[in-house]
Amino acid sequence: YTPLAVYIANTLEQSLLACTNPNTSPFMTVMSKDFGNPFLHDPHTWSHTLAAICKALGKSSAHHYKTFLKVCKTLHLNRVVEP
Repeated sequence: YTPLAVYIANTLEQSLLACTNPNTSPFMTVMSKDFGNPFLHDPHTWSHTLAAICKALGKSSAHHYKTFLKVCKTLHLNRVVEP
């Protein structure tokens, strides 16, 4: 039999694992204020997250913490440099 592993998490834990800001869905590219609207948003994929991390590192070095936090906030990341 194939072992089956399940991980049940709340939204904050899911966001942490997906490297996203807690106000952003870890599954779709939507902010919490837009939850429930009828518009179908794009899926939040690994390539989307990696591109956002690369963009954040291009705008600010992770060593400049305050500036890097501001950049991460605009890109809806949770300050993870390497997922």
